[in-house]
Amino acid sequence: MLENALTWITGGLDYRFDSRFRGLIKAAENDFDSFMDAMSYEADRIADMEW
Repeated sequence: MLENALTWITGGLDYRFDSRFRGLIKAAENDFDSFMDAMSYEADRIADMEW
């Protein structure tokens, strides 16, 4: 779990502390790389105002 947190932070993504996000993280424990890719893609879309 700590490795996933470090990957998230060094990936430059914002972090949240709400219960919904904690649930998403918990559900993604077995395939964190895919979750990280999806969230990174979403962050890029938001930054580029592609919504």
